[in-house]
Amino acid sequence: MGRAVSTRRPVATTNVLTDPRIALTPELRESLQSRPHRSALALPMIVDDRVVGAIAVGDHEGRAYDSDEVRLAQAFVDQAAMALEKLASSRIRSADAARPRSSRSWQARSPPRSTSTRS
Repeated sequence: MGRAVSTRRPVATTNVLTDPRIALTPELRESLQSRPHRSALALPMIVDDRVVGAIAVGDHEGRAYDSDEVRLAQAFVDQAAMALEKLASSRIRSADAARPRSSRSWQARSPPRSTSTRS
């Protein structure tokens, strides 16, 4: 998934263990070797031009994802990213609304700090 995040593009492979584009830690390589899934499709989650995460799916070794599948998967990931961002924004607004009014009022009335100095 790191490559999908760094390139901001979907990354597909028929075998994560042998693909030279994919760097795996020894622990992750060992974990993947004990699983039946070798093929992977990693997709970046992008909101407002910011990468906020990634989602990956796996299948049996040799499984190739065609361009239609990649486009459809990216469309689902884009929707998930927007939904998660909306939820996060909603939680921030809820937390702000839950703060005591006096705290919000004080912040709104606080004068800006001056950075100028007199000689």
